[in-house]
Amino acid sequence: MRMRMRMRMRLGISLKDSVSVKFLSGSYHICVNFCPCAAVRKSSTEELRDETKFKKISKDPTESLKNKLNKLVTINNAANTSIKFNKLSGDYRPIISQIPTPTYGIAKQLCTILTTYVPAAYSLHSATDFLYILKTNNAMGTIASLDVESLFTSIPIQRTINYIIDRVYNNTNTAKLPMLESILRSLLHCCTTEAPFICPRGMKYQQIDGVAMDSPLGVLFANFFMGCIEEEVFSKFEKPEIYCRYIDDIFIKTTHNEDISLLKNYLQDASSLTFTIENSLEGSMPFLDILVTQQQEKFDTDTYVKPTNTGQCMNGKSECQQRYINSTISAYIRRALTHCNTWTNVHTEIRQDRGRPGAHLGRNRHLATGGGSPTGASGPGGDSNLTDPAAGRVVGYFRT
Repeated sequence: MRMRMRMRMRLGISLKDSVSVKFLSGSYHICVNFCPCAAVRKSSTEELRDETKFKKISKDPTESLKNKLNKLVTINNAANTSIKFNKLSGDYRPIISQIPTPTYGIAKQLCTILTTYVPAAYSLHSATDFLYILKTNNAMGTIASLDVESLFTSIPIQRTINYIIDRVYNNTNTAKLPMLESILRSLLHCCTTEAPFICPRGMKYQQIDGVAMDSPLGVLFANFFMGCIEEEVFSKFEKPEIYCRYIDDIFIKTTHNEDISLLKNYLQDASSLTFTIENSLEGSMPFLDILVTQQQEKFDTDTYVKPTNTGQCMNGKSECQQRYINSTISAYIRRALTHCNTWTNVHTEIRQDRGRPGAHLGRNRHLATGGGSPTGASGPGGDSNLTDPAAGRVVGYFRT
């Protein structure tokens, strides 16, 4: 009983939740099913009825899939390639988790190998990239954002694999992978359409189209597909003054309002996906965790949190190592200094952070930048001089 309780605590699960741990064939095949309420079970059951996305299977394909993968790896190794596949992870994950599947370790290695081939001309790696784009462009025009509905589960697997194969083996701008084309194609199919999972009711399924969000190949397939679609679209349609994308969120700035709808139609026609438009409100709109506001010549930026955010964070008096509390506070301060381009916005954000429940900032003034701060962050807009003529150093907010 004690072991069971400790396992629930490690997983962060309330004792009243319904949890079952299933050990499949092989010591490392573990599937954890979370069934907190009847509504969740009903919702998952209805979703699994979509036969275009999921296929119910009666026999556990783990062993046959392992044998198939081993044969492919053996053939590939015989071709003198230097690819090494790590052992599969035994971490606990809820469905649809790819970790318990026999393809997880290979999928991680494929993701590492193929990331360099992703067309990333318009892709953002972080909020820092987006802030740099805003800083180096003027604010004149119309801003909006496009969002791809259910990108991961809507990605056409076969089409994306064809894009990957073409870019790896037929693109003169990239080096060919030292692996047989047929082997790579088969490995990608094994890691997507043939990987089994167990639903909360204990039945086995395979996701035959779309990619699981918890799959190591999820982000790779999303960026690969969208990157190839963008190359196709912008070979026919003039690119907006600003166009950048973070996975399924797109920020654009155009000269004319009608260009936004026109671009949306081009993207939908080329991808067969569904896009939605969010227009700016009085020249202001959120993107990622940044609130973007158009001024006469430049963009103003501030931190943004969704209205549903309650502001809860780690309690400053919680029973944990001090470094975790320090890290939480450091993250809030770093975000204020990097995302806000004016000292007024920095001060406003830090005042809000100081008022967050459990954010015990008073005893952590050394985390604010300046005077040997461990964060290493600069001031608004990348300014390394953190002296504010109006209110002194940021550290003033954190005096005990």
